[in-house]
Amino acid sequence: MSRSRDRKLGMHHPVSRRDFLQGVPLALGAAATSLANPLWATSKPPYPPALTGMRGSAPGTFEVAHALALGGREWSQASALGESYDLVVAGGGVSGLASALFYRQQAGSSARILILDNHDDFGGHARRNEFNHQGRQYVALGGGYNLEYDGYSRVSRDLLEGIGVDPRQLEDRGVGVGAVSENNYGVYFDRETFGRDVLVRGAFPDSRRSLARAVQQFPLAESHRQALTAFLENDRDLLAHMSQPDKIAYLRSHSYEHFLRSHAGLHPEAIRPFNKLTHGIWGAGADVLPCTECFLYGAPGIHAVGELPELPEFDINEKNLMYIDGNASVPRLMVRSLIPGAVPTDLPIEQAPTRYEKLDIAVNPVRLRLNATVVQVSNTGQGVSVNYVRGGKAESVQARHCVVACQHSMIPYLVPELDEGQRQALADGLRTPMLVSNVLLRESRALNELDLEEAYSPGRLHALTWRIRQPGQAQADEDPMVLQFMGSPLEGGSADDRKTQCRLGRLRLMQMTFADFERELRSHLDGMLGPAGFDAARDVLAITVNRWPHGYCWEYTTMDPQPWSQGSYPHEIARRPAGRISIAGADSGAHSYIDGAVDQAFRAVQELTAKTG
Repeated sequence: MSRSRDRKLGMHHPVSRRDFLQGVPLALGAAATSLANPLWATSKPPYPPALTGMRGSAPGTFEVAHALALGGREWSQASALGESYDLVVAGGGVSGLASALFYRQQAGSSARILILDNHDDFGGHARRNEFNHQGRQYVALGGGYNLEYDGYSRVSRDLLEGIGVDPRQLEDRGVGVGAVSENNYGVYFDRETFGRDVLVRGAFPDSRRSLARAVQQFPLAESHRQALTAFLENDRDLLAHMSQPDKIAYLRSHSYEHFLRSHAGLHPEAIRPFNKLTHGIWGAGADVLPCTECFLYGAPGIHAVGELPELPEFDINEKNLMYIDGNASVPRLMVRSLIPGAVPTDLPIEQAPTRYEKLDIAVNPVRLRLNATVVQVSNTGQGVSVNYVRGGKAESVQARHCVVACQHSMIPYLVPELDEGQRQALADGLRTPMLVSNVLLRESRALNELDLEEAYSPGRLHALTWRIRQPGQAQADEDPMVLQFMGSPLEGGSADDRKTQCRLGRLRLMQMTFADFERELRSHLDGMLGPAGFDAARDVLAITVNRWPHGYCWEYTTMDPQPWSQGSYPHEIARRPAGRISIAGADSGAHSYIDGAVDQAFRAVQELTAKTG
């Protein structure tokens, strides 16, 4: 991109990540800073949720793990701290924190527990982003999104309600993303991909009639528009030549793209507008996901396959609950329960700032140590030795038990005593890269003029965009607002299978600098909102990019070969305990949701206490 284009986008502008200290604009002064949050002016270490720029898997979080797994680095000379615990948990995400809660239930409130995490914040992908501007706070999620509460196990529901999650309260008030309908939904076609910038209103995937009308505005060749319109308007069963069992088998075993090409006769250019509709849920596109999954999440076409029975994959919970920071309030409630004083109890959880300086205090039974990357976990006969690297130095602690609650692919490097079959199964636990970026805008004028709540951008890195509505805050034209972007680096055509696409996508994310992400976001905004008076150089106040190269845990689809019986799936072999070491994490259940993380924590703790007491 040319320098002149960069200047038009505001890449030279001194805002975003450059003039923010712990997320607070320097120009506000001490009084405004104290008003926004008194801790930010005084607390050490910094307040991670309010840090802007590159977050998620940011520099400083992965280098030790990469040196271990990719470079063969060893830290054999670890300094013994003389600390001994009943339980050490490797991983401070939802599953690791839940493991601490379940263990405390079993062992009692005096149990000594240490939780280690390589990031500067806890919660794993359930991350919170905060912006502060002119004395007001703006909150958004940085990873995990919502709670599909009705489908949770009794174990998960009991734990969440025990720490203070109130599903009725969340259901009654509703926060975060506004009500989306075809009237305030748009599809943005960018000029880099489609030849010109076009924002098409009313192209709502869930309403094929309105979508068919909107297709005439798509910047596609006339022949592709006609073919697409005919497909949307025609009620003919394109699979009528198949028996119903064969039809169901086809829809489960073939990609949505294959169906549109082979049975609807659509050209790849006519299919392109739908390729990324599933990026927010799966992090993958229509070329590697089965028809049934794509139909379930809004891709048009179910009208063209005749009557289908109630398939299990269509039985999903429609009642999704969320905090303003997505799932990030769940680990904060967990920490509030585990560590006295770490998260104030006199404020609603969404408003309560974490006191990071209280997380790792020796007198507390439970301690949470951040910026600490576990590098070795070993059984020692009557206990476990855990080595980790913090500040470039290797340190060692001892424990009676250990729960390893990190991504599966790292565990073979951390626990060398595992047999080859389990190591191979753990290595099979590939994760799907994901990206959640938040942009604080100077005003809401352009979005209001367009009456736009949500947009889908099939040509951009961030395919999904929506405004985040703050509780109790209006969004008049002059009011600042947070616009959230979600995307995946997986690109159709880069490979025929999802795992290869994931590896390529992870590499792409890791190679991109913050400037690359910033340029992408500013260009996206400029093209989509520019006709309504938006100026990327003037109207972007701050940017936080949550980069997750190891994002969603691997979940099987009906397109994946599954030659295993119950109990022999790779994730089931991978989670087998080893002595006083058990394995938790969403990877262990192949289920990338809060309940998956919690249920696996429960199993891991039960394994430990049943075997060794």
